[in-house]
Amino acid sequence: MQTLQVNTTLNNGDIVINPEYKQLIPRASSAEYKTLETDMIEKGEATEAIIINKQGVILDGHTRYEICLKHGLSYRTEVREFDSELDEKIFVVDVNLKRRHLTDMQKIIMAEPLEKLIAEKAKRQQGTRTDLTFSSKEEKVAPIDTAKEVAKQIGVSKSTYERGKKIRDEGTPEEIQEAASKPKQITRVSNKIKIESM
Repeated sequence: MQTLQVNTTLNNGDIVINPEYKQLIPRASSAEYKTLETDMIEKGEATEAIIINKQGVILDGHTRYEICLKHGLSYRTEVREFDSELDEKIFVVDVNLKRRHLTDMQKIIMAEPLEKLIAEKAKRQQGTRTDLTFSSKEEKVAPIDTAKEVAKQIGVSKSTYERGKKIRDEGTPEEIQEAASKPKQITRVSNKIKIESM
């Protein structure tokens, strides 16, 4: 997925919030919000740019933007372009996942919207021939392995992702909580679920 920084502006009044994009990412917890708010008030600004598209729609920085409006703080915007709206949505989820300090299981739980978006991208590319002769100006489109791509985006191995997805989709709330509570619990809980289903 290619992104391009077009320009940087100060306090652009044409910022737009797309509810669909905002719903792709979980709301910051009260503790996360308070920590960020305190830090920004002390600095008098949002130290990280709010990333928007060419239409001024926020792609990353909903919470920072909200805090800036609430306290009259300064912020910068950074415009990025994507090949498609689908790639744009993938970025919205991906950048949020990478920013947070999460266990592997927490990443897998939060990656559900990302899975759907990447699966949709894979579906759109389905049937594209990759065994034909392409001219130097044409680009080969490789098929997408959804599980491999999601795992790569969230920073876990494919096997960890697949085990965690099974826990998320088939485990009890207690098993999901156990797998998410600390690192390296996914394999143990996954094996436990496998034994229970025999």
